[in-house]
Amino acid sequence: MHISKMKKTKPKKYKRRPAELNRDKTRIASMYLSGHTQQEIANELQLNQSTISRDIKTLEGEWLDKSNQDVSSWKAQELAYLQNKRKELEDIFKLSQNRIAITKTKRATMVGGVITQQEISEREELELVDTKIGALLLSISDKIAALTGIEAPRRSELTGKDGRPLGLIRPEEMTPSEILARAEALRKQVKDAD
Repeated sequence: MHISKMKKTKPKKYKRRPAELNRDKTRIASMYLSGHTQQEIANELQLNQSTISRDIKTLEGEWLDKSNQDVSSWKAQELAYLQNKRKELEDIFKLSQNRIAITKTKRATMVGGVITQQEISEREELELVDTKIGALLLSISDKIAALTGIEAPRRSELTGKDGRPLGLIRPEEMTPSEILARAEALRKQVKDAD
């Protein structure tokens, strides 16, 4: 029975040039990530195991730095996106408030002061949209706080002008696209009212 042994070669004893170091690091990273041991990598590249160990430590540090930069970049992009969405929702909320004010003014100037069921339904719908916008704004504030590492105040109940609860609204009940569509409809109604 013949058992073949791995041929061990004598490790290099000179300092690697930058081009060799970069080439070796690429090969070391590939082999290391493929599950090879430090000794196997050393044998393949004809380097000392301690050199491979140092190179792997350097590579891991570079990988960690890169991942931290990637996370910071992602956080910055996500924060910009959330701030933009918050601004859009605030603008929609202002449009909605303007629409409610217009319906109140119309009602006050109506002859006889008769309020139709349609006006009541429209106002209730606007208030519901406002409630959902408020819930989304709170959700965005929470996400921004989480990304920046600060705590945002939590609010589980929204109230109307009379101080009574409007009820719990879950942001998932109305999607941002539905709110944006409603805002566009409100913009048209405001234009038509002027």
